[in-house]
Amino acid sequence: MAINVAKSIEGSFYTFCETFPLDKSILDGRLGEITSQCVVEGSYVTEGSNVHIESRAKFTILFQCDRCLTEVVRDFDIRYIGSYYLDGTEASEGYIPYFNDMVDISKGVSAEVLLRLPSRILCKQDCKGICQKCGIDLNEGKCDCEVVTEASSSTKNNPFSVLQDINNSTGGADNGSTEG
Repeated sequence: MAINVAKSIEGSFYTFCETFPLDKSILDGRLGEITSQCVVEGSYVTEGSNVHIESRAKFTILFQCDRCLTEVVRDFDIRYIGSYYLDGTEASEGYIPYFNDMVDISKGVSAEVLLRLPSRILCKQDCKGICQKCGIDLNEGKCDCEVVTEASSSTKNNPFSVLQDINNSTGGADNGSTEG
C-alpha cells in the first residue's frame, strides 16, 4: 500500500483510506483465518521531504480457542505511526526510506499487526478446554472419564518424587547417622 506524496504541500494534512490483504503468515502458526481485508485509514503531513503518517488498521480474524477449539471472532483496531524520509536525502534516526514520491506503509502496518496479535486466544477467560481422553468440551458439561492428577501420574517416573514430603519431615536422616 503506497501513498503518493508528490503533490502534497508542506505542513498540510492529507487523509487516506486504503485496503490491502493481510498475508496469512502473520498468524504465525495460530489456528485462524483472516476474514476481512485490512482497512487502513489515516492522515499524513509533509515536512520538507519527510512524511509523517498516523493511521489505524482495522480487520477481523476468526480464531479457534487454544483450549476448546471453539470459533472466536476478534476485531482489531491497531494504530500505526511512521516517519519516512526521501531516499538520497539525510536520514533522521527512526525514519524509514521512501522512493519516487511513493511512501509504502505496507511493511510497517504488517509489522505492527504482527506485534499486536495476542499470543493466546481463549473463548472466555475461564475456558475449561476439552477432556484429554474423550474430547468432550468441558465448558458444556462434565465427562465420565477418570481424572488423573498430574502429581499422581508423574510420581512413578519422577526421580524427585522422594522430595515430595520434604516439608513433613521431622529433620535428620532415616539411617541413624544423625539424631533428629
